[in-house]
Parts: sequence; structure tokens; C-alpha cells
Amino acid sequence: MLNNMFSSNEHAEKQFFKCTYPCVGGSPCGHVGTVGEYTEHFAAHTSLYRIKFGSCGARFVEEAMFFDHIDRSEKSRTSEKCLVEKRQNINNDRDSVLLAYRNRNMHLLLARREDYDKLRT
Repeated sequence: MLNNMFSSNEHAEKQFFKCTYPCVGGSPCGHVGTVGEYTEHFAAHTSLYRIKFGSCGARFVEEAMFFDHIDRSEKSRTSEKCLVEKRQNINNDRDSVLLAYRNRNMHLLLARREDYDKLRT
């Protein structure tokens, strides 16, 4: 499965994953997204982020999402912009990071594009 995700075939379809992390009441989360979206999404369950903005409070796991946030901030019409200088790195303890990493992999199921599209409409 992972070999297919990272193949050199640029025309290959994206793969989608469903989060089965137990929510309040015990029912599975059900979020569907790409690998990158799932990584950011799972941080909402664990509260383990790597980067925080001092100005707006947004938190990120992946640096790509951090820079995307900056780009969107620059295009926005609000007076307060998120600048790279306002970045704060978050240091999480080793055990929490390892536990979250293992849990993330345990609560990941392959999903269909239709599941993804249904949640986006």
C-alpha cells in the first residue's frame, strides 16, 4: 500500500484515509483525508503540534501547512498578518510523541475518494 502511495507515477490517484480514533462517546472519528491532511487532523486528537504562531495561535504539525498559512495570511484583507518571525517551535516530550505516532498508525484505514468527496460537499 505505501509503495503505491509514493510511486513515481505522477498520474496515480491520491489515496485517502479514514480516522478511526475514538471520540467522546466511543464512536470513531470518521474524518477522511489525504496523508498530509490526516497528519494535521490527528494532532487535534493528541494536541501534539510542532509549530505555533504567536500572533494568531494557529498550530501545525507539518511545516508545509505552516507556510501555506503564511501565504493565505498574506493574501487576506485583515490587518494582522502571520509572519515567519512570529513562529514558535513546540517541544513535546519523547513518550507523548511516540505514543501519538503509534496511535496515528493504528487508527488509519484506507478510504475511497467518494468518502472524501462526500465530506467536502
